[in-house]
Amino acid sequence: MKKSICQLTKLMALVAIGLNFGCVPERCPEEPPSLTFHQYDYKAADPADPFASDSLTIITQFVDCQGDVGAEGDEKNLKTFLFEKINGEWVKFIPADSADTVLLFVQIPKSSKVQEDQKAEGFIFQPMGSIKQSSDTIRFETRLTDEAGNRSELVTTPEFVFPN
Repeated sequence: MKKSICQLTKLMALVAIGLNFGCVPERCPEEPPSLTFHQYDYKAADPADPFASDSLTIITQFVDCQGDVGAEGDEKNLKTFLFEKINGEWVKFIPADSADTVLLFVQIPKSSKVQEDQKAEGFIFQPMGSIKQSSDTIRFETRLTDEAGNRSELVTTPEFVFPN
């Protein structure tokens, strides 16, 4: 009986060692983050409020295997471009003043909850405010860059038609 307990203890030690080696975290290859369009969130202005305006938020979903999707300082790591449909053609909006890109080029802050090489995923809410230009139909192209400089694929949103 004592011999059986000793053999069982040795077997358990080998299993425990095997489990420790099996739990080594898998290293992520240096891949760009994944970015996909999720949905628009549109809120019409309150007609009772003369100062209210419509607002549009673009919601995208991201996945980054290395978890280095955030940025620090003044780096703008989510760049979005606005396109208007004018006479059936998509025309890129180019602001007269580069300061007007404040809504379109934004910083996704680093998260203190994500550890190095830990997969990060979630949703990015990019409020555009009242973005209606000279057309009632718009769309966006957006790209996310991680801290290592890896860029996601360029995501083209579906067109959005402002209600009358």
